[in-house]
Amino acid sequence: MKQIKIISLDIENFKGIRKLNLALGGKSANLYGENATGKTSVYDALTWLLFGKDSKGNAKFSIKPLDASGNTSAGVMPTVSADLAVDGKNIRLRKQLREKWEKHRGGQERYAGNTVDYYIDDVPVKENQYKVYISELVTEETFRALTNTYRFCRDMAWKDRRSILFDLAAVASDAQLLKEARFDALRDEIGNRTVDDFRAMLAKKRKDTNSELNLLPARVDECEKQLNELPDKFDPTQRDALVDDINRLRGELVALNNDESRNAKRNEIRSVELQLRELTAENEQFRRSQDVPVVDERADLQRAIDRVKSSMRRVNAQIQEREKSIEDAEERLNYYRSQWKQENSRKYTSGACPTCGQALPADMEREAEKKFEAAKKSALDRLVADSEYVKQRAAADRESLAGLRKAIIDSEDELRQLDDRLAHAAEPQQVIIEDLPDYAECRAQMETHIAELNAALQDWDAHTVAERERLHDEIAEKDMLKAAQDKIASSVQLRQSLEKRIAEIEQEKRSKAAYIEKIDNLLDLCEDFVQFKVERVSAAVNHRFELVSFRLFTEAINGSLQDCCDAMVDGVPYNDLNSAMQINAGLDCIHTLSEFYGVKVPLFVDNAESVTKLHDMDTQVIRLIVSENDKELRCEAWA
Repeated sequence: MKQIKIISLDIENFKGIRKLNLALGGKSANLYGENATGKTSVYDALTWLLFGKDSKGNAKFSIKPLDASGNTSAGVMPTVSADLAVDGKNIRLRKQLREKWEKHRGGQERYAGNTVDYYIDDVPVKENQYKVYISELVTEETFRALTNTYRFCRDMAWKDRRSILFDLAAVASDAQLLKEARFDALRDEIGNRTVDDFRAMLAKKRKDTNSELNLLPARVDECEKQLNELPDKFDPTQRDALVDDINRLRGELVALNNDESRNAKRNEIRSVELQLRELTAENEQFRRSQDVPVVDERADLQRAIDRVKSSMRRVNAQIQEREKSIEDAEERLNYYRSQWKQENSRKYTSGACPTCGQALPADMEREAEKKFEAAKKSALDRLVADSEYVKQRAAADRESLAGLRKAIIDSEDELRQLDDRLAHAAEPQQVIIEDLPDYAECRAQMETHIAELNAALQDWDAHTVAERERLHDEIAEKDMLKAAQDKIASSVQLRQSLEKRIAEIEQEKRSKAAYIEKIDNLLDLCEDFVQFKVERVSAAVNHRFELVSFRLFTEAINGSLQDCCDAMVDGVPYNDLNSAMQINAGLDCIHTLSEFYGVKVPLFVDNAESVTKLHDMDTQVIRLIVSENDKELRCEAWA
């Protein structure tokens, strides 16, 4: 078994401790001090050195000492060192918290947080390397469980505590416990369920089945009440005789409706009606053949005359436009000619200076005359160009005018011809349409014959109405008697179904009663198993402890077994124990857990002054004792 002991512990600037050296030499010791002198801080220093947390498991806590105002002291470096003996081999651990300062512009330094330095045997190591080294010595959870007397029984979650107990006691699972021969029937039924789930399922099924069983007698009573109102037998011969009579009467009615003489008259009527339709169609075709369309060209001639007159009006309007355009062109040409003569007659005259009135120099005179001649030529050219354009437009209008006048002459000739044709056009004669020879006489004969045949058919129908009504009445009467017989037959059949249903319900009552009995037997087995499990598991766990026992199961109101894990001493719950007994209970648990984990570590007992006799322990024990007379920490080592 691995054993870890503290040889010495050096603390500097850690929480309320400025400087402290504990030279234990691997022995147990008493640490005396008044309240708030730092006894617990010694325990915190050791857990921070190993795991970076205080003794309560907090990673964030005030490591640096505080001044009188409660502010963190600046510039100090909390340092914790420990010499440990691990299975007789000495190792030295050291951890130091120091401030980081960074220089900024202007040369000012600014606080940038803290950093931690780690040492193993005075050799600097990285954080991860340090943590791996510590975890190989002892895990954090194991160390906390073995150094704190309150950790296992009070501070640990009950599910975690229960899991650890089951591991150290090697508690058998439900599946292993069910292998007992007396639970064979339960094991076959339970499947993959837990016993509690299976018991809850059985209780629900028993409740549901019992509720269904209680409803069955009422269903039997309901069926028996219906039986009292139903006949118990039926004679089918009466119904068969009625069916024969109905079939016979319906045959007579069909024969009456299908009388051959009546059908012959109806066929003859259809034949004559068909001949009449054929005669009418032939006459209509004959009349259409005489309807020859009459051609009357007078309307077409009048429309042609109107069209020619309209065209002549449009052409005359165009002639007037062209004549007016030619007249305007002549006027504009006369204007251009007068302007050209006027411009052409202009002569250059010598000029004088507008400022002094003297004659212009020769070079300026020549330049002025040159500009005059150029302006005159430009004006004459523009008048000629404009005249040519007007002449071209006038020539085009004259050419178009000649064409329009010729079109008027052609239209007048066409109009005279159309008027002459209209004057000599004759009015067409109307065609007289006639029927086929003897059409009216043949049609009258056919219509008279059809009327005679219809009259004869009506006389025949009048004689058969009474016979048809008689047959209908007899069929209706027989149908009513047959319906009464069918109702009796249905009632007898319903009675047989009800008797069968009563027998089924009785069988269902017996089946459900047997099923409830089976469920009750399985529930009894579940109760036996629960009691067996409680005894077996509790014994497996509690025999490993000298002082403490654990309540691992509680029974709920519905009878189901609920998991729990409550520490007790002589039947008294842990929370109701006095301080001394709580400490000794914790020591008893630490002793067993040390054996289970295979490691012994220094044990801290807080409030040790309340215990007159500690539970025997074979590991290093550090008792934290409140002493009013010790204003500063005082350490006494003992074997």
